[in-house]
Amino acid sequence: MDWSIAVSKITPFIVRIRTQEKWGTGFMFWQNAKLCCIATANHVIEDANLEGWEQPIYIDQPNGLTLRLNPEYRRITKLNTENEGDSASILFYKAGLEFPTKCLPLWDFSREIPIGTEVGWLGYPKVIAHNILTPSFFSGPISNYFSHLEQYAIDGVSIHGVSGGPLFCKGNKGGPHVIGTISSYFANRVAVGTGFVDWPGLAISHSFSAFVPVKKDLDDLNALEHDNTSHNQAEAPA
Repeated sequence: MDWSIAVSKITPFIVRIRTQEKWGTGFMFWQNAKLCCIATANHVIEDANLEGWEQPIYIDQPNGLTLRLNPEYRRITKLNTENEGDSASILFYKAGLEFPTKCLPLWDFSREIPIGTEVGWLGYPKVIAHNILTPSFFSGPISNYFSHLEQYAIDGVSIHGVSGGPLFCKGNKGGPHVIGTISSYFANRVAVGTGFVDWPGLAISHSFSAFVPVKKDLDDLNALEHDNTSHNQAEAPA
């Protein structure tokens, strides 16, 4: 599988997330008949989710569809605060958007991803015009993994607006596989004379293992609701 094929498979799940102050990237990783859950970086949406000061969030798809999410119609969960994680999930009713019926495959986190593995990521960099809804593609090798923080360092760039986008590898059969979300970029700042020069640094991704408990809870809730519906139908009078 080359990168262009991987990108074509992942793009339908990508969204741009806009708040009053900024925009970032997200992607759908769970859904049922009515609801869907978007993964993103927490700093993308935290200003719009301050308790008592909540603001609307706009979700834009590459196909041109847009959904306005008022605070009362969404549930935002910040993940892994104890590990300096910068991830969040957004659960909402998906009416008004169009997603593929089958979600993206996730990496099996019981297996370590070797350093040097080539990975790609998608997002909406601020250097691209606002009216361009096609997400931009980036790639580079995994430089290191910090297990205590559940973070990957990647030899590549993360521009403002790309935060929250999916990090993925081509994988083998059934790929590509999502392995993380882009969270930040650390430039190599070097002192030169009386000032500083920023040289290329490393992108940072939060491991998608942080979202696994959220996905499990949603799967369990969905199964419970399905069982209750089936039970009620079975007891309904003829």
